[in-house]
Amino acid sequence: MNTRRFLLCAALCAATFAALGARAADKSPFEKPEDAVSYRNAAFTLIGEHMGRIHDELKASRPDTQKLRTSAEFIAFLSVAPWETFGADTAKVKGSKARPAIWTDRARFDRLAENMRGEARKMSAAAGGDIAAVRAQFSSLGQSCKACHDDFKSK
Repeated sequence: MNTRRFLLCAALCAATFAALGARAADKSPFEKPEDAVSYRNAAFTLIGEHMGRIHDELKASRPDTQKLRTSAEFIAFLSVAPWETFGADTAKVKGSKARPAIWTDRARFDRLAENMRGEARKMSAAAGGDIAAVRAQFSSLGQSCKACHDDFKSK
């Protein structure tokens, strides 16, 4: 998929998820809360897998820029997916690592989610360029993930 088509697709997905986000605080768009939790767990697993791939590639003596770009674009694409699934109806679903603070401090949670999406887009943009810039942006993206995990994810 060329970059232009990918960015158009990502923008359409982002707009769709943003429109759904207004109701996310009360109820996820899934019929069963368990399905919402499974969906978000899958999205976060894939994001984590691609973060690991980038990490491993950056440790190589000669990082493969195509592998970096592919994983970074995939993270940017997925970065819009999980947030709509944090409806209050999922708060007590078994298998969820979401802490209650998500629903008591929703504004902060939403700000951190938006920051992560922004850092993911920056990572995607940086991935085709200078490796030092990629490393720096990878660190920023990782910090944006950690900021949310620290307060909103159970270990």
